[in-house]
Amino acid sequence: MRVSIAKGLLWLVLALPGILMLWSFSQGDVLAMDMLHPSGEMSVRLMILAMLPGPLSEFSVSTAFSGDGSRSVAISASRLSAMPCCI
Repeated sequence: MRVSIAKGLLWLVLALPGILMLWSFSQGDVLAMDMLHPSGEMSVRLMILAMLPGPLSEFSVSTAFSGDGSRSVAISASRLSAMPCCI
């Protein structure tokens, strides 16, 4: 139940810019060509946000338990060296 509410809320948040653009267009405040740049910019931002977890998963932190019950955290040096220098 809680997951479906979260999904519905996410869809509402993602649809809000489009709903506002359609509302402005239906009221005659803006022309269709005036909405081209903001909608394209929003789609690029969402596409970058959607592609971001893939590269970030390469730098995941692994934890290992030692014999005394404490945890040590290690990040592979080879993964850090593969990080692009010009983000």
